[in-house]
Amino acid sequence: MRKRVVLILLIFASLNLNCFNSPDRKNPLDPKSDNFENVGNVEGTIFTLYAPLMPINQVEIRLQPGPFVTLTNENGNFTFRRVPVNLYEIVAQKTGYAMVKDTIQVELNKTTTVQLQMDGLPDITSFKVRSCHLERWWPQTDLFFLEVDANVQDPDGVNDVERVWLEIPELNFTDTLAITQNPGVFKKQIASTELPKNIHDLVGRKLFLMAKDRAGFEIRSEPGFLTRVIDPVPKFDSPTGNISINDATPTLAWKPITLPFSFTFKVDLFRDDQGIINLVESIENIDPATNTFTINQALPEGFYFWTISVVDEFGNWSRSKEASFEIVNP
Repeated sequence: MRKRVVLILLIFASLNLNCFNSPDRKNPLDPKSDNFENVGNVEGTIFTLYAPLMPINQVEIRLQPGPFVTLTNENGNFTFRRVPVNLYEIVAQKTGYAMVKDTIQVELNKTTTVQLQMDGLPDITSFKVRSCHLERWWPQTDLFFLEVDANVQDPDGVNDVERVWLEIPELNFTDTLAITQNPGVFKKQIASTELPKNIHDLVGRKLFLMAKDRAGFEIRSEPGFLTRVIDPVPKFDSPTGNISINDATPTLAWKPITLPFSFTFKVDLFRDDQGIINLVESIENIDPATNTFTINQALPEGFYFWTISVVDEFGNWSRSKEASFEIVNP
């Protein structure tokens, strides 16, 4: 009997010892496990700002703090796995788009879902400034003006471009360009009298093109420069003075001119139908050593006028007065 009691006590002690041994903790969700990971996941998609929402590819996504960087795929999706539980700033950026930031909380063993929309910024693809000089019959003073051409595109479509304007910071001057019938093309002619200084004083100054979209983001071009103002004016020779000629392919002649820079001639021919003016032909890049041009299409009877211009390599130009003539039957 005594031996049986001792045996029972030994068994009971053994069971108690097993109960007090540390459990086998291999569960990664157990905070006391050696395999525990205090992490979660982040998934998201980047879309355009306006409907229809389109995914944006190759957007750089960062989580801060931390060395977490990835790119969106062709569906605009991105994923971060095993991100330590924490509060993060998520930053999305891509060239041509406004940077987007947000704050997210990564929770234990959960997936945080993010959806961000990015505004496509206006893209100034071309910006040209040139001087123009017109000799006039009336008023007898010559007209000088600045001509500004720009092409502005936008990832969200050209209709997202709300305003385009010329800026001369040095003179505290701005002027808005007008949109043309060609999508994304903007133009403006600014008379010398509308400028804060004489047009000649703009040569060498920094000129900028600014563009703003509907979301209010503004961009500025690299500086442009007005290279020259052409003061000399080419002079026509013949035909002129409303002279009547019976040659349907007349030869236009002008006086030779010498300038201290490279240039070409340009001839513009117009038809005047009782005050309705139509451009018949514009001939560019005429050799500066030439002072005549023969119209190669037979002109019907009627009244015409033509001008001769000099144009430098930067597009600056100076144009003569109008020379008129009449085509009559032989």
